[in-house]
Amino acid sequence: MGDGRRYEKEKTQLNIKKVGVFILAVLVIIMIIVSLQKILSKTNNNLSSTGSNVEYFSVYTNGKWGVIDSNGNTVIDPTYNEMIIVPDSQKPVFLCVYNVDLNDETYETKVLNQNNQEILTGYDKVELLDNYDENYNIWQEKNILKVEKNGKYGIVNYDGKVLLSLEYDDIQTLKGASNNITIVKDGKMGLCNGLGEIIIDPQYKKILPLGDNAQNGYIVVDSNNKYGIVGTNKKVTIEPKYTDIKEESGANQYIVKDGNWELINNQNEVLLNSNGAFDDIIAVNGNNVIVKQNNKYGVVDINGKIEIPCQYDYLGYTFENYYIAEKSNKYGLIDLGNNTKIKFNYVSMYYRNDADIIEAGNSNNTTDVYDNGLNKKVTGVVSEVNVDDGYIKIWNGTDYQYYNFKFEPKQNNEVLSGKTLYLSKKDGKYGYINKSGDVVVDYIYDDATEQNAYGFAAVKKDGLWGSINKMGVVVAQPQYNLDINPIVDFIGKWYLGKDLNLNYYTDEK
Repeated sequence: MGDGRRYEKEKTQLNIKKVGVFILAVLVIIMIIVSLQKILSKTNNNLSSTGSNVEYFSVYTNGKWGVIDSNGNTVIDPTYNEMIIVPDSQKPVFLCVYNVDLNDETYETKVLNQNNQEILTGYDKVELLDNYDENYNIWQEKNILKVEKNGKYGIVNYDGKVLLSLEYDDIQTLKGASNNITIVKDGKMGLCNGLGEIIIDPQYKKILPLGDNAQNGYIVVDSNNKYGIVGTNKKVTIEPKYTDIKEESGANQYIVKDGNWELINNQNEVLLNSNGAFDDIIAVNGNNVIVKQNNKYGVVDINGKIEIPCQYDYLGYTFENYYIAEKSNKYGLIDLGNNTKIKFNYVSMYYRNDADIIEAGNSNNTTDVYDNGLNKKVTGVVSEVNVDDGYIKIWNGTDYQYYNFKFEPKQNNEVLSGKTLYLSKKDGKYGYINKSGDVVVDYIYDDATEQNAYGFAAVKKDGLWGSINKMGVVVAQPQYNLDINPIVDFIGKWYLGKDLNLNYYTDEK
């Protein structure tokens, strides 16, 4: 897997950039830095109440944009100069931008359904509500759109129901916190959820999330630039009186600044004061606090007792009493007693709390994977960690190997659910078997991929790629040179474009 690359149709690429001049935060950033996991995500389509599992994707051909479904059928004919944005792949709601004027910096939008009919009419403009976290993972708030009429903004759902009346001067997402929408009225900021229910009345200068996805409440800043906290119960927990509050604060424990950095509880009692003993309080985890002194990281307990001296270039909590640490540009794992548990041999280290594993990167681009007992289990290139189906997919240098979360080797037909075909290799050639192990597609291909969520698999022969369907029947003869494509994936005859950021399919050679 590599970096996304631009497609060659420079004129159309420029069209997307032009739109970005005007709607950078709303329309194009979501296409520029969208996470790869959203590209191939799958969910149910319940908008039309048909029970269908069909999904929708932007398609590009002959310099024009349209929409296809996950069966490869054309939904909106490719006739649009600007990219049609599909904000939610499981719902037939498509946002089109048109009449872009670079000189006046204006544009128009409209929303279409799967029948190419305009919906959500009666507004001056309809836009997406996009969001992103600190790692630039991008998503769109589900089933809601921002609408404008006569210079005022509100929120509607995909069925057109008004969730928030058009009386606000601006509406944006609370960055990094899903289902949290900032609202501005008369120069003051407030907050509502995705149902349009007011959480915080417009009365503050700024609102920030407290903890991941605002799970611990909200940091509010008043007109005097003083920081306080509003809890998830909508009540003021800490009156605005501090010069700063960190978003990394924990539940009922807050890192605040009032001269020095302090750790306080929700009764405003000071639990820990830096008071010259250290320069900064970085994060809190129960009774243990990561601190910083002279640009080095360490850990103290809630009473200020040193647990780990400030001697590391980085510290990050993982689980139990373990911390990822960096020194001399190498990463390892230490415990609260400052004992090395995984040696400092790695160029990177990451704890996946969803799978309860540690991925430690080697200088040769392979990864050592450790279980929660800190045992090194496998080495290779981690291709996928699928929590739902309970497997890890590793490239071992010659082929893919699957493991369950006990790190027991598994065959692909044991762990891949809902498939009709399974990739198989014999004598250096690829074919496909069924769940019983019977050969369905003979071993004639030089390379191939597993069947995707929509029943298609990509196959390569004589240097060119094509596709087969869930029965193993060829849908697109091998005809596309996709050597520079970071991901090879097909829906019918359409393949995933080079620029993963735009999440589109094409049939161009």
